[in-house]
Amino acid sequence: MKLANQKIQKISQLFWLFLIAHTILWTITPVFIRHALSDDFIEAVTWGQQFVWSYDENPWLPGSLAHLGILIGGTSGIGIYFIQALFIALGFYAVWRLMCKCSNPIYALMAVMMYEACACYSVDLQIYNDNYILMGLLPLASLFFYRALKTDFLSDWLIGATLTALAVMGKYDAVLFAFSIFCYLMIHKKRLHYLTSYKTWGALLLFILILLPNFIWLKQHDFLTLSYAFYERAAFQNTPWMTQAKNNLIFTWLTIIGFLPALLLLLFSYTRKSTIQIKKTGSHDDLTFLFWASFGPILLLIILGFGLGLTLHREWGNTFIGLWSSFIILRVHPSVSMQSVKRFIIVTLILLFFWPIAYLIVSYQRDTGTFPGQEMATLATKTWHDHFHTKLWYVAGDRYTAGYVGLHSIDHPSVWMEWNSTASTWINEKNLRCHGALFIQDSGHTRLHLFSGLSFPKKIRQQFPTLIVLKPKSLSWYRNYKHRPDVQILMGLLPPDPTQCTE
Repeated sequence: MKLANQKIQKISQLFWLFLIAHTILWTITPVFIRHALSDDFIEAVTWGQQFVWSYDENPWLPGSLAHLGILIGGTSGIGIYFIQALFIALGFYAVWRLMCKCSNPIYALMAVMMYEACACYSVDLQIYNDNYILMGLLPLASLFFYRALKTDFLSDWLIGATLTALAVMGKYDAVLFAFSIFCYLMIHKKRLHYLTSYKTWGALLLFILILLPNFIWLKQHDFLTLSYAFYERAAFQNTPWMTQAKNNLIFTWLTIIGFLPALLLLLFSYTRKSTIQIKKTGSHDDLTFLFWASFGPILLLIILGFGLGLTLHREWGNTFIGLWSSFIILRVHPSVSMQSVKRFIIVTLILLFFWPIAYLIVSYQRDTGTFPGQEMATLATKTWHDHFHTKLWYVAGDRYTAGYVGLHSIDHPSVWMEWNSTASTWINEKNLRCHGALFIQDSGHTRLHLFSGLSFPKKIRQQFPTLIVLKPKSLSWYRNYKHRPDVQILMGLLPPDPTQCTE
């Protein structure tokens, strides 16, 4: 039987209900499960408190969105979680609209719901703070580029270019998507038209203009962010070819494994005898476009990994799988019936509520969401006030530990990450010495940077000889079901120095 308008309307309503449910669930769930924001969110909030066009590890957009989330929802994180869920919803909407244009509403709904089986769209996002930007913007950019290819409207080209540029300002990886779209245009039968059209050149110009402030900042700061992206991620290290091949194979395998649950979920929609007559959809051009938009960035990333010796990380692949389901469904054209589609939807809804339960279980076992960051910030601020009776202007130390103080302290001090003014370009050391600063480290926080333990680095002690080092304090984990030892907090007070103040 053919799809009646009434059934199409019900499918559309079901999509919107699913989208709203997913957004609400993953806005609220982390608030009740997490006592503290994830490390990466803390880092992004620290950046966003001091807007510049780039930071030592990322462009400006993650920090700006994290800071916006704090302005919206306060330090509970609900604003951040809402923005994060909203970007995922944008990605889902883009998949829905794109598949409705290429195919039909049933396949469109299946293409969206398949991602509910992937942990990277729910649980993992509470750990990694910047992937959600690409997971929302890249499918949405693909939708507008697809529309531009069909209609050649200038507005579609410009919106697609804007979304892609913003994605690049979320993570530089997104430039691979831009290059994939360019590759598709170069193999298109109308490539001569695109090469000479003012619309495509206008889109390219807009793309460059949005990136220009970031590029100027990078040039002024010795390409700090790119240095991290390449050198800190083990590029240009003369890694043996076999090691590179192994790393790339592991990355590819983990990316496929991450998407595999979506394929398994798709099997629930399969039926031997189709009772829904779905016309074969997806032209050759549609499939080619989806291939380049979905698999192109991953292939380019693997090639880049070989060329530069990069160590590719699993989460990098997750940001580019947003259109895989669309390509696979159009290519396979699965046979479905109303009964099999209902079965698929029921299993998807079960998964929708399964992931929060799974996340809760994981948080009981191992989760930095139980770190006493708020209590530490309160203790640090009180210690400073008790000694100097003035506002705490600066806090320095490991970016995560100091970042908790910067976020939760009532004084909202500027954070001097790792005592490194190159990474913390907003810090003026003369002003810091004038107002004084609180130095802080802890023993129990997961740390990916340079400092740990209960002693400040010798270099820092030499640089600040007037530093008053206090006795360590103890704080309990928020939920301590594993009976972990208390977190030891080491604080040092750098007294204000009026001689450093300028009128």
